[in-house]
Amino acid sequence: MAGSLCDAERRVLVEAAWLHDVGYAQEVRVSGLHALDGARWLRRMGFDERVAGACCLSFLCAL
Repeated sequence: MAGSLCDAERRVLVEAAWLHDVGYAQEVRVSGLHALDGARWLRRMGFDERVAGACCLSFLCAL
């Protein structure tokens, strides 16, 4: 799949893969839903909106 993505899309996919469980960190946890907390934290930290969204997507959380 990665071969069919442009560089920007590949970067988003790789960042989301590395960061998808960041919401489990005690410093990040707010709601207890790791996907939602992680996505909100990524957004606050200035990560690409697509990275935050991809981290939350499988849970269909509202940012």
